[in-house]
Amino acid sequence: MRVDLLDPPAYLPSYDHELARALARTGVSVRLLTGPFVYGPVPAPDGYDRKVVFYRRAVSGAHPRRRRVHKLAAHLPGLVSYRRHAAGDLCHVQWLTLPALDLALLPRRPLVLTLHDPFTRGRPDQWIPAAALRRVGAIIVHSGFAREQLLLRVPGLAPGRVHVVPIGMSAAPAPGAPGPAAVDAPGAPAPRSAGAPAPTETEAASGAPELPPELVPSGRPVVLLYGLIRPYKGLEALLAAWRQVHGADLWVVGRPMYDIAEEIAGAPAGVQFVPRYVDGLEERALLQAADVLVVPYLPAGQFSSSAVLATAMAAAKPVVASALGSFTELIAAGGVRGVPPADPAALAAGLQELIDDPGARAALGARAAALATGPFSWAAAAEATVDVYRTVLG
Repeated sequence: MRVDLLDPPAYLPSYDHELARALARTGVSVRLLTGPFVYGPVPAPDGYDRKVVFYRRAVSGAHPRRRRVHKLAAHLPGLVSYRRHAAGDLCHVQWLTLPALDLALLPRRPLVLTLHDPFTRGRPDQWIPAAALRRVGAIIVHSGFAREQLLLRVPGLAPGRVHVVPIGMSAAPAPGAPGPAAVDAPGAPAPRSAGAPAPTETEAASGAPELPPELVPSGRPVVLLYGLIRPYKGLEALLAAWRQVHGADLWVVGRPMYDIAEEIAGAPAGVQFVPRYVDGLEERALLQAADVLVVPYLPAGQFSSSAVLATAMAAAKPVVASALGSFTELIAAGGVRGVPPADPAALAAGLQELIDDPGARAALGARAAALATGPFSWAAAAEATVDVYRTVLG
């Protein structure tokens, strides 16, 4: 079986790498066809081919709006070029940048779409048109909740064409590679500036992790909020909760996708911010230093899964997450501590319990790691994905 795995804008380089590698280990011949990732190095291919065929003249260092305009202008030529050189038995697309145009220009062969979220690029309030989704041979979502929502919102979509394949779980990325939060999704992390050095060859060779220099460890337990900071990720609720927490530090790390100057200025004691993109070396150090990961999503983000949460579980880190959407399945499986969303008091209580009890932290982390090597592993995700391919190919 030959599969063309398409991620034209390189939204998810680490995810693409893990999926392609896991598929290759099942015997599938995989070509990862993508665009340049201008924010840092990407993992080297392992058992699959990787080709940069989209947006090859990426505008590095430009304003995000200019980069988006450039990408839109280059999108049509990239699709036309791919149509001429498509070689797979099927196309597995990670994102529909311009849904109607993409579906019209993709090769006439079986098509699988992974719906990481249901929104039109750059329009978080607008779903991908139902007519476009009905034209796809099979749709992969990451949770049963997402499947239910999709079938409710897209009348006429056959239930048998929507398949649940959870995000695979793996430990932190290779040194220097982008972490799971380093994605060029709507509102991308800024490219590394000229004054921000990339990891040195020695660091890359040794894999020596280093915490972001903005952080000053105090020796107390560390609670980590990590990833692109979006309004639905619950930073305000977390800061409100932190006023009721004692005996620990809170690190908020990741590029803000909205103005959080007021939150930084009014943060309670014990909170440190690193409001920027961090690379794989820094992410490894953050995961090693963190005692608890927190994922306090609000209801607006309940369709989404979290690659950060998956990475934390694979690293045997205890996670406290909002009990909504796809997270409820991990909570039910015993791998995550759930709390009601948008409830600072409940969030504070859940965090305080783990801060005060190292044994409870270790037990929750062990359950998380067991899930990451079993039903939520990349091997399991690849097998489930191949089953979807077989269904589409007949």
